[in-house]
Amino acid sequence: MNQQELEANLKQITDMVAFDEVFDEMKKADPEIGSNIETALRNQLKEIHEQLESADCNKDKLKYALYRETVEINSHVSRFLRYSETMSQRETALWKFALEATDQFFDLVFDALDEYFQAKLEIMQKQIEEDSDWYTGLKDTAKKAGEIINIGKKGVRLATRKLAKVDLVDSSEVFDTRDLVKKLLDQYLNPENVQSDITKLMELASKQYQDAWMKEIQAQTPNMDEMKAIAGKGADQSGLEIGFELGTAEQALLIGMGGALVGTFGLAAGWHTITYSLLNVFPPAAIFAVIATVTVAVLTKDQAAQKRMKVIQDAVKEYHRYFLTQIDIASLDELKGLTLRKAMTEQSKKLIAEVMEKWNEAISGKLTLAHYRKLGDATNIHLGYIDDCVALMENSIP
Repeated sequence: MNQQELEANLKQITDMVAFDEVFDEMKKADPEIGSNIETALRNQLKEIHEQLESADCNKDKLKYALYRETVEINSHVSRFLRYSETMSQRETALWKFALEATDQFFDLVFDALDEYFQAKLEIMQKQIEEDSDWYTGLKDTAKKAGEIINIGKKGVRLATRKLAKVDLVDSSEVFDTRDLVKKLLDQYLNPENVQSDITKLMELASKQYQDAWMKEIQAQTPNMDEMKAIAGKGADQSGLEIGFELGTAEQALLIGMGGALVGTFGLAAGWHTITYSLLNVFPPAAIFAVIATVTVAVLTKDQAAQKRMKVIQDAVKEYHRYFLTQIDIASLDELKGLTLRKAMTEQSKKLIAEVMEKWNEAISGKLTLAHYRKLGDATNIHLGYIDDCVALMENSIP
């Protein structure tokens, strides 16, 4: 019985039944490369299998042949496993970079916003300092009085329109009722200008982000000659070259990746549209509500300046805080309901998948890392058959 069991196990080894399923899957995915891998491995073990099938093979010869099989198959298949491990490491490295690069993108945007709004504040403060004299308070008081006159005109205009069905009073305002604070906010924090400026900041950050990705992809791109030697030269001893068709060199791959990056991180909606949407999630007009009740009146020069400074600081602070939060947490229709950070993470996922696909295709055609992992699993099963044979021989063969 042990002899029959031994012969059955030996047949599993010589027929290489452990590899049937993975060979079929490989040949289905890529007929040429899959067939080459199978043929190369069978040729590598052909001589050993002929010895195992020999009628005059005694216990010592069998053990030696099985030992050779273990060494040969481990050496041969380890090439593919090293390729699989190398590519897995590259994929892990890209994911690590994706998370770091996204954080760096937002850090860059936040730092730029800090500098942007600080510069706006300093410009407005300087103008307040230059304008703050005894006459400014008087001018602002006159403007407040102008508001009353304008309101009176509007009331008269409404009344006469109802009575005479015509405007008997012109619709222009008598005074420019904006005080210095309002003028400065209108000039330096105008929503359209802010949107344009922040769009430029986001575009610059995006450009640096793309450049960083290109450098990382270049750094992680496998050495194609080395990968070919590992994954495509596995049958030298049998005289058969597996023949992975690389064709595409690293530089050509990088050019292709560059196109993928532009499509991925340009963001389909465009930065202009995204910043516009961010600007309108919480209307900027609400930010300026803080100045609606500003009354400077007739104050001393220092009091007038301090009052204006405080209003300006509060407005800039609110604007700045608004963008810091909305850029990171706002869900935007333009991004299919995702936040900007989540959208960038999702697009990083797509990019990494595309990069890995291009690398794998350049090295191993239509075969994937899953095929090579299954090849490793089949090898372990095959080695298990060898261990079973050795154990049977130790127990039953004289």
